[in-house]
Amino acid sequence: MWTYFIHETTTGIRRQQVKVTGGSFSTRMSDIGSGEHELVVADSGLNRAQWLELVHPWANTLVQCWNGRPVYAGLLQGYKVNRKTRTISVRHKELRLLLNRRFPFRVGTRLQEGHWIVRDKSLRGVITELVRVGLARPDGGDGWNVPLGIPAGSEAGNSGTTLFNWDFTTIENGIAEVEDRDGGPDVHFDPRYVGAGQLEWELKIGNPRIGGLQFDYVMNVAEPRLFDVTSEADGTEMLTGVFTIGKGSEKDMRVGEAGLVQLPVRPKPIPFLDSSRPYKEVKDIPELNGHGIAELKRHGAPTVQWEMKTLTTGDVGADQLRLGSRIRQRYEGDWWEGTRTIDHYLIGMRGTHEFPLVLETQELEGL
Repeated sequence: MWTYFIHETTTGIRRQQVKVTGGSFSTRMSDIGSGEHELVVADSGLNRAQWLELVHPWANTLVQCWNGRPVYAGLLQGYKVNRKTRTISVRHKELRLLLNRRFPFRVGTRLQEGHWIVRDKSLRGVITELVRVGLARPDGGDGWNVPLGIPAGSEAGNSGTTLFNWDFTTIENGIAEVEDRDGGPDVHFDPRYVGAGQLEWELKIGNPRIGGLQFDYVMNVAEPRLFDVTSEADGTEMLTGVFTIGKGSEKDMRVGEAGLVQLPVRPKPIPFLDSSRPYKEVKDIPELNGHGIAELKRHGAPTVQWEMKTLTTGDVGADQLRLGSRIRQRYEGDWWEGTRTIDHYLIGMRGTHEFPLVLETQELEGL
Protein backbone atom coordinates (compact mmCIF):
# COMPACT_ATOMS: atom_id res chain seq x y z
CA MET A 1 0.00 0.00 0.00
CA TRP A 2 1.02 3.62 -0.50
CA THR A 3 2.26 5.56 2.52
CA TYR A 4 3.54 9.14 2.74
CA PHE A 5 6.10 10.85 4.93
CA ILE A 6 7.61 14.30 5.36
CA HIS A 7 11.39 14.31 5.83
CA GLU A 8 13.84 17.07 6.64
CA THR A 9 15.71 17.73 3.39
CA THR A 10 19.20 18.43 4.73
CA THR A 11 19.31 15.52 7.19
CA GLY A 12 16.85 12.99 5.77
CA ILE A 13 15.25 12.59 9.21
CA ARG A 14 11.62 11.50 9.11
CA ARG A 15 9.45 14.20 10.62
CA GLN A 16 5.86 13.02 10.17
CA GLN A 17 3.68 10.45 8.44
CA VAL A 18 0.85 12.21 6.61
CA LYS A 19 -2.47 11.18 5.14
CA VAL A 20 -3.16 11.91 1.47
CA THR A 21 -6.53 12.15 -0.28
CA GLY A 22 -5.21 12.74 -3.79
CA GLY A 23 -2.07 13.40 -5.73
CA SER A 24 0.32 12.38 -8.44
CA PHE A 25 4.06 12.03 -9.03
CA SER A 26 6.53 11.45 -11.83
CA THR A 27 10.16 10.38 -11.65
CA ARG A 28 12.44 10.85 -14.65
CA MET A 29 15.83 9.59 -15.82
CA SER A 30 18.40 12.37 -16.37
CA ASP A 31 15.65 14.90 -15.72
CA ILE A 32 13.58 16.39 -12.92
CA GLY A 33 10.32 14.72 -11.98
CA SER A 34 7.60 16.45 -10.01
CA GLY A 35 4.31 15.96 -8.26
CA GLU A 36 1.50 17.40 -6.17
CA HIS A 37 -0.32 15.86 -3.21
CA GLU A 38 -3.27 16.88 -1.07
CA LEU A 39 -2.49 16.42 2.62
CA VAL A 40 -5.27 15.97 5.19
CA VAL A 41 -5.13 18.50 8.03
CA ALA A 42 -8.41 17.54 9.77
CA ASP A 43 -7.96 15.05 12.63
CA SER A 44 -4.19 15.01 12.15
CA GLY A 45 -3.53 16.07 15.72
CA LEU A 46 -1.21 18.82 14.48
CA ASN A 47 -1.77 22.52 14.98
CA ARG A 48 -1.22 25.33 12.48
CA ALA A 49 2.34 26.05 13.62
CA GLN A 50 3.32 22.39 13.28
CA TRP A 51 1.83 22.17 9.79
CA LEU A 52 3.64 25.32 8.71
CA GLU A 53 6.89 23.70 9.81
CA LEU A 54 6.09 20.55 7.82
CA VAL A 55 5.22 22.27 4.54
CA HIS A 56 7.93 24.95 4.56
CA PRO A 57 9.39 24.96 1.00
CA TRP A 58 12.82 23.40 0.39
CA ALA A 59 13.26 22.52 4.09
CA ASN A 60 11.02 19.49 3.66
CA THR A 61 10.74 16.56 1.25
CA LEU A 62 7.65 14.45 0.64
CA VAL A 63 8.33 10.74 0.15
CA GLN A 64 5.80 8.36 -1.42
CA CYS A 65 6.42 4.71 -0.47
CA TRP A 66 5.05 1.37 -1.58
CA ASN A 67 5.24 -1.30 1.13
CA GLY A 68 7.59 0.96 3.05
CA ARG A 69 10.07 1.51 0.22
CA PRO A 70 10.50 4.99 -1.32
CA VAL A 71 9.34 5.23 -4.92
CA TYR A 72 9.42 9.02 -5.24
CA ALA A 73 10.86 11.90 -3.20
CA GLY A 74 10.15 15.55 -3.96
CA LEU A 75 11.47 18.73 -2.36
CA LEU A 76 8.51 20.92 -1.41
CA GLN A 77 8.18 24.04 -3.56
CA GLY A 78 4.98 25.58 -2.26
CA TYR A 79 1.57 24.91 -0.80
CA LYS A 80 -2.06 26.00 -0.93
CA VAL A 81 -4.51 25.80 1.98
CA ASN A 82 -8.09 24.78 1.21
CA ARG A 83 -10.31 25.86 4.10
CA LYS A 84 -13.39 24.07 2.74
CA THR A 85 -11.79 20.62 2.56
CA ARG A 86 -9.29 21.24 5.39
CA THR A 87 -6.41 20.10 3.24
CA ILE A 88 -3.05 21.48 2.13
CA SER A 89 -1.94 20.89 -1.47
CA VAL A 90 1.84 20.71 -1.73
CA ARG A 91 3.92 20.96 -4.91
CA HIS A 92 7.33 19.30 -5.10
CA LYS A 93 10.17 18.40 -7.45
CA GLU A 94 12.96 15.84 -7.46
CA LEU A 95 16.37 16.46 -5.90
CA ARG A 96 18.13 17.29 -9.16
CA LEU A 97 16.30 20.64 -9.15
CA LEU A 98 18.65 21.70 -6.35
CA LEU A 99 21.60 21.53 -8.75
CA ASN A 100 20.02 24.33 -10.78
CA ARG A 101 20.69 26.52 -7.74
CA ARG A 102 24.28 25.45 -7.11
CA PHE A 103 27.54 26.71 -8.58
CA PRO A 104 30.92 25.01 -8.00
CA PHE A 105 31.64 27.80 -5.50
CA ARG A 106 29.80 29.18 -2.52
CA VAL A 107 28.95 32.81 -1.83
CA GLY A 108 32.13 34.56 -0.71
CA THR A 109 34.55 32.17 -2.45
CA ARG A 110 34.13 32.91 -6.17
CA LEU A 111 37.06 35.30 -6.49
CA GLN A 112 39.40 33.19 -4.37
CA GLU A 113 38.84 29.94 -6.26
CA GLY A 114 38.72 31.21 -9.86
CA HIS A 115 37.70 27.92 -11.46
CA TRP A 116 36.83 24.31 -10.69
CA ILE A 117 38.58 21.59 -12.65
CA VAL A 118 38.41 17.78 -12.99
CA ARG A 119 40.89 15.78 -15.05
CA ASP A 120 41.75 12.13 -15.80
CA LYS A 121 38.30 10.76 -15.01
CA SER A 122 35.81 8.68 -16.94
CA LEU A 123 32.56 10.41 -17.88
CA ARG A 124 31.03 8.64 -14.88
CA GLY A 125 33.85 9.95 -12.72
CA VAL A 126 33.37 13.53 -13.94
CA ILE A 127 29.68 13.41 -13.01
CA THR A 128 30.52 11.93 -9.61
CA GLU A 129 32.82 14.87 -8.89
CA LEU A 130 30.23 17.38 -10.15
CA VAL A 131 27.62 15.91 -7.81
CA ARG A 132 30.10 15.88 -4.96
CA VAL A 133 30.86 19.59 -5.25
CA GLY A 134 27.17 20.33 -5.74
CA LEU A 135 25.70 18.30 -2.89
CA ALA A 136 28.43 16.76 -0.73
CA ARG A 137 31.18 19.31 -0.07
CA PRO A 138 33.61 18.95 2.86
CA ASP A 139 32.49 22.41 4.01
CA GLY A 140 28.80 21.79 3.29
CA GLY A 141 27.48 20.69 6.66
CA ASP A 142 25.68 23.97 7.27
CA GLY A 143 22.80 23.42 4.82
CA TRP A 144 24.65 22.85 1.54
CA ASN A 145 24.81 19.05 1.68
CA VAL A 146 21.98 16.54 1.56
CA PRO A 147 22.05 12.85 2.57
CA LEU A 148 23.67 11.22 -0.43
CA GLY A 149 24.89 7.73 -1.25
CA ILE A 150 27.94 8.57 -3.35
CA PRO A 151 31.19 6.66 -4.02
CA ALA A 152 34.15 7.66 -1.88
CA GLY A 153 36.25 8.05 -5.03
CA SER A 154 35.54 8.45 -8.72
CA GLU A 155 36.35 6.36 -11.76
CA ALA A 156 39.57 7.16 -13.63
CA GLY A 157 39.67 7.79 -17.38
CA ASN A 158 40.57 10.26 -20.12
CA SER A 159 37.84 12.87 -19.60
CA GLY A 160 37.43 16.00 -17.57
CA THR A 161 35.74 19.36 -17.31
CA THR A 162 36.52 22.91 -16.24
CA LEU A 163 33.92 25.32 -14.88
CA PHE A 164 35.20 28.90 -14.80
CA ASN A 165 33.64 30.85 -11.98
CA TRP A 166 33.13 33.96 -14.12
CA ASP A 167 30.85 31.92 -16.42
CA PHE A 168 28.45 31.11 -13.55
CA THR A 169 27.80 27.63 -14.92
CA THR A 170 25.48 25.73 -12.59
CA ILE A 171 26.24 22.19 -11.49
CA GLU A 172 23.11 21.08 -13.35
CA ASN A 173 24.43 22.59 -16.59
CA GLY A 174 27.80 20.95 -15.97
CA ILE A 175 26.20 17.53 -15.53
CA ALA A 176 23.93 17.99 -18.54
CA GLU A 177 26.97 18.86 -20.70
CA VAL A 178 28.67 15.58 -19.73
CA GLU A 179 25.45 13.60 -20.28
CA ASP A 180 25.24 15.15 -23.76
CA ARG A 181 28.69 13.94 -24.81
CA ASP A 182 29.08 10.92 -27.08
CA GLY A 183 28.60 7.97 -24.73
CA GLY A 184 27.40 10.24 -21.94
CA PRO A 185 25.87 8.29 -19.04
CA ASP A 186 22.37 8.46 -17.62
CA VAL A 187 22.01 9.88 -14.10
CA HIS A 188 19.37 9.35 -11.45
CA PHE A 189 19.05 10.16 -7.76
CA ASP A 190 17.18 7.17 -6.35
CA PRO A 191 15.52 7.71 -2.95
CA ARG A 192 16.00 5.00 -0.34
CA TYR A 193 15.83 4.49 3.40
CA VAL A 194 18.91 3.83 5.50
CA GLY A 195 19.00 3.16 9.21
CA ALA A 196 15.73 3.82 11.04
CA GLY A 197 13.74 5.30 8.18
CA GLN A 198 16.22 8.03 7.28
CA LEU A 199 15.98 9.30 3.71
CA GLU A 200 19.03 9.17 1.45
CA TRP A 201 19.42 9.66 -2.29
CA GLU A 202 21.58 7.03 -4.01
CA LEU A 203 23.53 8.48 -6.93
CA LYS A 204 23.16 6.13 -9.90
CA ILE A 205 25.31 6.74 -12.98
CA GLY A 206 25.00 4.56 -16.08
CA ASN A 207 27.68 3.07 -18.31
CA PRO A 208 26.09 4.63 -20.30
CA ARG A 209 22.78 3.06 -19.16
CA ILE A 210 21.91 2.48 -15.54
CA GLY A 211 21.77 -1.18 -14.62
CA GLY A 212 18.62 -2.79 -13.29
CA LEU A 213 16.68 -5.98 -12.78
CA GLN A 214 14.80 -7.51 -15.70
CA PHE A 215 11.08 -8.22 -15.49
CA ASP A 216 9.37 -10.45 -18.07
CA TYR A 217 5.83 -9.93 -19.33
CA VAL A 218 3.85 -12.20 -21.67
CA MET A 219 1.68 -9.91 -23.77
CA ASN A 220 -0.71 -12.10 -25.81
CA VAL A 221 -2.79 -13.38 -22.91
CA ALA A 222 -6.30 -12.56 -21.74
CA GLU A 223 -5.20 -10.29 -18.88
CA PRO A 224 -1.58 -9.20 -19.38
CA ARG A 225 0.22 -7.63 -16.43
CA LEU A 226 1.16 -4.80 -18.77
CA PHE A 227 -1.90 -3.12 -20.28
CA ASP A 228 -2.84 0.04 -22.22
CA VAL A 229 0.47 -0.35 -24.07
CA THR A 230 1.25 2.29 -26.69
CA SER A 231 4.31 3.21 -28.73
CA GLU A 232 4.90 6.58 -30.35
CA ALA A 233 7.47 7.67 -32.94
CA ASP A 234 8.34 11.38 -32.89
CA GLY A 235 10.43 12.86 -35.71
CA THR A 236 10.11 16.54 -34.84
CA GLU A 237 13.67 16.71 -33.43
CA MET A 238 15.36 14.74 -36.24
CA LEU A 239 18.66 16.05 -37.62
CA THR A 240 20.99 15.41 -40.54
CA GLY A 241 23.58 17.97 -39.42
CA VAL A 242 24.34 20.00 -36.34
CA PHE A 243 26.61 22.89 -35.35
CA THR A 244 27.70 23.01 -31.71
CA ILE A 245 28.35 26.56 -30.52
CA GLY A 246 31.09 26.92 -27.93
CA LYS A 247 32.92 29.73 -26.17
CA GLY A 248 33.55 33.14 -27.69
CA SER A 249 31.62 35.47 -29.95
CA GLU A 250 31.56 36.55 -33.60
CA LYS A 251 34.64 35.40 -35.55
CA ASP A 252 36.35 34.17 -32.36
CA MET A 253 33.50 31.83 -31.50
CA ARG A 254 34.41 28.15 -31.20
CA VAL A 255 32.16 25.97 -33.40
CA GLY A 256 31.99 22.20 -33.82
CA GLU A 257 29.91 20.30 -36.32
CA ALA A 258 28.77 16.83 -37.32
CA GLY A 259 26.97 15.38 -40.34
CA LEU A 260 25.62 12.09 -41.60
CA VAL A 261 29.08 10.76 -42.41
CA GLN A 262 29.72 10.47 -38.65
CA LEU A 263 26.82 8.05 -38.13
CA PRO A 264 27.62 4.31 -38.17
CA VAL A 265 24.44 3.61 -40.17
CA ARG A 266 23.09 6.16 -42.63
CA PRO A 267 19.42 6.87 -41.87
CA LYS A 268 16.61 6.71 -44.41
CA PRO A 269 16.76 9.49 -47.05
CA ILE A 270 15.10 12.65 -45.75
CA PRO A 271 15.52 16.36 -46.54
CA PHE A 272 18.55 17.99 -44.93
CA LEU A 273 17.69 19.07 -41.40
CA ASP A 274 20.39 21.23 -39.80
CA SER A 275 20.34 22.91 -36.42
CA SER A 276 22.66 24.32 -33.75
CA ARG A 277 23.16 23.54 -30.09
CA PRO A 278 24.73 25.85 -27.46
CA TYR A 279 27.67 24.61 -25.40
CA LYS A 280 29.02 27.99 -24.32
CA GLU A 281 31.11 26.48 -21.52
CA VAL A 282 33.14 24.39 -24.04
CA LYS A 283 36.10 25.77 -26.02
CA ASP A 284 37.72 22.56 -27.32
CA ILE A 285 36.78 21.92 -30.98
CA PRO A 286 37.11 18.08 -30.82
CA GLU A 287 34.87 18.09 -27.76
CA LEU A 288 32.34 20.26 -29.59
CA ASN A 289 32.48 17.86 -32.56
CA GLY A 290 31.83 15.01 -30.13
CA HIS A 291 28.73 16.77 -28.86
CA GLY A 292 27.57 17.07 -32.46
CA ILE A 293 28.03 13.34 -33.08
CA ALA A 294 26.10 12.57 -29.91
CA GLU A 295 23.25 14.82 -31.05
CA LEU A 296 23.11 13.06 -34.42
CA LYS A 297 23.02 9.65 -32.74
CA ARG A 298 20.11 10.78 -30.59
CA HIS A 299 18.18 12.51 -33.38
CA GLY A 300 19.24 10.85 -36.64
CA ALA A 301 16.08 8.74 -36.49
CA PRO A 302 12.64 9.23 -34.94
CA THR A 303 12.51 8.91 -31.17
CA VAL A 304 10.38 5.90 -30.27
CA GLN A 305 8.97 5.90 -26.75
CA TRP A 306 6.60 3.44 -25.13
CA GLU A 307 4.05 3.89 -22.40
CA MET A 308 2.32 1.11 -20.50
CA LYS A 309 0.45 0.54 -17.26
CA THR A 310 0.88 -2.06 -14.56
CA LEU A 311 -0.77 -2.62 -11.20
CA THR A 312 1.27 -1.64 -8.17
CA THR A 313 -0.23 -4.70 -6.46
CA GLY A 314 0.90 -7.17 -9.14
CA ASP A 315 3.68 -9.76 -9.11
CA VAL A 316 6.10 -6.91 -9.78
CA GLY A 317 5.16 -4.13 -7.37
CA ALA A 318 6.01 -0.45 -7.30
CA ASP A 319 8.69 -1.18 -4.70
CA GLN A 320 10.57 -3.42 -7.19
CA LEU A 321 10.46 -1.26 -10.31
CA ARG A 322 13.26 1.32 -10.39
CA LEU A 323 14.44 3.58 -13.16
CA GLY A 324 16.92 1.54 -15.18
CA SER A 325 14.90 -1.67 -14.85
CA ARG A 326 14.62 -3.81 -17.97
CA ILE A 327 11.09 -4.57 -19.14
CA ARG A 328 10.92 -7.58 -21.47
CA GLN A 329 7.75 -7.98 -23.55
CA ARG A 330 7.09 -11.34 -25.23
CA TYR A 331 4.69 -11.21 -28.19
CA GLU A 332 3.29 -14.27 -29.94
CA GLY A 333 1.31 -13.83 -33.17
CA ASP A 334 0.43 -10.25 -32.31
CA TRP A 335 -1.52 -8.19 -34.89
CA TRP A 336 1.24 -5.55 -34.93
CA GLU A 337 4.37 -6.85 -33.25
CA GLY A 338 4.09 -10.37 -34.67
CA THR A 339 6.20 -12.89 -32.75
CA ARG A 340 9.15 -11.24 -31.11
CA THR A 341 10.70 -10.20 -27.82
CA ILE A 342 11.25 -6.51 -27.06
CA ASP A 343 13.62 -5.37 -24.32
CA HIS A 344 12.85 -1.98 -22.83
CA TYR A 345 14.77 0.46 -20.62
CA LEU A 346 12.66 2.11 -17.91
CA ILE A 347 13.24 5.87 -18.13
CA GLY A 348 10.25 7.22 -16.21
CA MET A 349 7.39 6.32 -13.91
CA ARG A 350 4.35 8.21 -12.80
CA GLY A 351 1.39 7.41 -10.64
CA THR A 352 -1.26 8.62 -8.24
CA HIS A 353 -2.34 7.53 -4.77
CA GLU A 354 -4.18 4.57 -6.31
CA PHE A 355 -3.07 1.37 -8.07
CA PRO A 356 -2.08 1.77 -11.75
CA LEU A 357 1.53 2.75 -12.35
CA VAL A 358 2.48 4.24 -15.72
CA LEU A 359 5.85 3.13 -17.11
CA GLU A 360 7.74 5.11 -19.75
CA THR A 361 10.35 3.14 -21.68
CA GLN A 362 12.61 3.15 -24.70
CA GLU A 363 13.65 0.07 -26.65
CA LEU A 364 17.17 -0.97 -25.65
CA GLU A 365 17.98 -1.89 -29.25
CA GLY A 366 17.76 1.77 -30.25
CA LEU A 367 19.88 3.12 -27.38
